[in-house]
Amino acid sequence: MFFPLSFVDFKSYSLRLGILALPILITQFCQAALGVVDAIMAGQVSALDLAAVAVGSGIWLPLFLLATGILIATTPLIGEAIGQNQLDKVPHITQQSLWTAGVIGILGFIIVNLAPNVLALMGVPENIQPIATQYLHGVSFGFPAIAVYAVLRSYCEALGRPEPVTVISIIGLLADIPLNYIFIHGLFGMPEMGGAGCGVATAIVLWINVLLLAVYTSFTKRHQFASTRFFYAFASPNR
Repeated sequence: MFFPLSFVDFKSYSLRLGILALPILITQFCQAALGVVDAIMAGQVSALDLAAVAVGSGIWLPLFLLATGILIATTPLIGEAIGQNQLDKVPHITQQSLWTAGVIGILGFIIVNLAPNVLALMGVPENIQPIATQYLHGVSFGFPAIAVYAVLRSYCEALGRPEPVTVISIIGLLADIPLNYIFIHGLFGMPEMGGAGCGVATAIVLWINVLLLAVYTSFTKRHQFASTRFFYAFASPNR
């Protein structure tokens, strides 16, 4: 049955939706911008490095979106539990999603490391393949963090708290710039890796993001029902 809304109701609902949606949009932008920042900074080294990072980003970013798309199902599951006032289910749903994230993160790590084997089949020039391979190898270590972060992000957003996720995403994007510079040019005792160093920097950023979000979800005083702290007394995966 259709219930027409008055203009005042429409304006109120639109404002509330916008307040929730804006941080989520900023988060999406920051995550997608990681690959863009890598390409820009690699391009300052050489055209070869730029091409290699662009090829690598074209492989790992779709896998990143696939993993996030699967695990974002946590949001409606938690929302349903809250809507039905079954608050005790929230930690269990989150724990089960984290188990799933572990599997997806490991699979992502393996797939990204195997991806360089198809570079020749994709017609990637031979002089680009070594740099792209090193870049993908570095990024691959961040895939477990991507998966866990997607669950914790969904957890926060389902509880109507997308702002911390947005702040952490901005911090991660800003941290990616100096970290790229360090690994590209070999500063502070790090090896000089050129454009391939962007992969290592991105992996570090992904782990920084997930650790910050894990700290927030563990120690925030909000939503006590949900933080019956799902990091404690971890349930075994459902069969």
